[in-house]
Amino acid sequence: MFNSQKISLSILGLITAIYSNIFCLPAQAFVVNFSNLDDLDDSSAGETFPPNSIDEGNFQDEDIMFFFTEQTGLNLISDLSVDANVSGTFNRENANPGLINAGTLIDSYYFSFDIPNDITNSASDVIEIEFSQPILGIIFLTSSLNNTDSVLGRTGIDYPTNSNVLRGVESDPGITWDNDNLNLSAQLRVNNNNSFKVDHFRVVTAADIPFEFSPTSGLILVFGIVFLSRILPRVKQ
Repeated sequence: MFNSQKISLSILGLITAIYSNIFCLPAQAFVVNFSNLDDLDDSSAGETFPPNSIDEGNFQDEDIMFFFTEQTGLNLISDLSVDANVSGTFNRENANPGLINAGTLIDSYYFSFDIPNDITNSASDVIEIEFSQPILGIIFLTSSLNNTDSVLGRTGIDYPTNSNVLRGVESDPGITWDNDNLNLSAQLRVNNNNSFKVDHFRVVTAADIPFEFSPTSGLILVFGIVFLSRILPRVKQ
């Protein structure tokens, strides 16, 4: 004789295991909260995306920065150089170069602060943003941005190529990466009267590991089906 209560609990546990291993897929990484920013991927805000170019003169505003998602779930085929790979405050005078190792699954986001051409002096902006996944690195020097366009750039977008404009973060204090590895803020200043006309930077975060149907999951599924097909008729008796 089978103890029906124990059998029911076993069946429940098995179903839970099968569900957890096969159907519970991880959520996609995303931006949780932000201020003084306009998400160019948000169609509800009336944006048309993708733009043809993120070069100087596109998406200008005196008080707001623009950002968009470049890559999601990208598997790095080689080490990625970044200008900072630990928390801290950074600008062109204070970088902490490092690497994100090949084989890491990453998401990348691009940020742009570009003021209207009719502003004859400088303008500043302070932004805050929270990510759902840990920050792995920041790319904010002009040379580094140029070098990573081919790896992280979003298809269909032309990135700045004007050698007379320093597209990186030139202002002080710059970008602050919080110790919790999820929050970031930036205090930026640009000036139409010199080569510091725009401030651009990239943030690279960890990506959720995508689900793969592994041999172990397959065996669990087969075992569960066989077990249930044999035990349920006996429970009914």
